[in-house]
Amino acid sequence: MTQPEQVEYLPVQDNLAVPRDNESWKARTGSIEIRSNGKELYKVSAGKLTKIAVGFFSHPVITPNGRWVVLTIYGPEYGPQLVRINLLTNKQFVVGSDEMPAYRAVSFVPSLNRMLVGPFDNQGELYDPEGEAEDATAGEVESGYTFLDAETGSLISTRGEIRPLLQQTFRALQPASNAFDFWVAIPGENETVIGVYNTRVFTVRQVLKIPKIKFDSMDMWVDEAGSRAYFVYEGHLLGVPIKVKG
Repeated sequence: MTQPEQVEYLPVQDNLAVPRDNESWKARTGSIEIRSNGKELYKVSAGKLTKIAVGFFSHPVITPNGRWVVLTIYGPEYGPQLVRINLLTNKQFVVGSDEMPAYRAVSFVPSLNRMLVGPFDNQGELYDPEGEAEDATAGEVESGYTFLDAETGSLISTRGEIRPLLQQTFRALQPASNAFDFWVAIPGENETVIGVYNTRVFTVRQVLKIPKIKFDSMDMWVDEAGSRAYFVYEGHLLGVPIKVKG
């Protein structure tokens, strides 16, 4: 049995000397891919590895046009720094300032043509401690995350709901039927809200609230045609009917 194309639990490997990691989809666009072995940084193109930098790099996120990669570099003298690398020249530029520090690239956000960047905080700390569903679907998070323009290095503050973007690990959020809409699951203290997340206005429209069960978007897949949401909870695959709106 093979894994679904949209749900790459295990990264598909090849015969290159530097393997992919569990979030390699963030570092791929077209025929270009960025990989690191902990000592050097490589660009993969036409099935070949080309070294583009030396150092310990992690969390690479590439722009869709393949011109920039934003990632963390670690150094003994300065600790972790977020840098953007021009993939045409291999020049590095440090990202962030005292007012808007950033250490990790999270994901590219097509609706803004920017990247979400921020701290290394555990994403679970961003959820509402009171577990209120209204807050889970409409609240803003004061978290230190910002949106980065990879071309210019400029940063702007986030707005609205960003927690679904932070959930993305081994795969991206599942697209819904409308452009810039995605199916998401946002856990509270004692419940989970299933909804549609719009990345133009960064809000979640609640579709269903499930009490006494906690899971997030990475544990869920929605069958829009069948009007059902499936999710994994404590090792079991469960399904619930949902009302799908166009």
